[in-house]
Amino acid sequence: MASISITLPKKLKEFTEQQVAGGNYSDESDFVRDLIRKAQEKAAIIEEINAALDEGEASGYLPYVREEFEARMELLIKNKNAA
Repeated sequence: MASISITLPKKLKEFTEQQVAGGNYSDESDFVRDLIRKAQEKAAIIEEINAALDEGEASGYLPYVREEFEARMELLIKNKNAA
């Protein structure tokens, strides 16, 4: 495994130590690795969203009706909250 050295401001170092002390992580490196994995997951999701947007844009123009969009969003929110 490769290693890297980082310097943190005091508040970030204390926060990192709190995460380890709280039992969520075995050590500071474990915490940083988890943050990096989460950042990778977020980047992958953003890539998927951008690809879907590109695909939608390439599929052609559909007129945008604000009221219809808002109604669909409200329905999605209601369904999500009901789950």
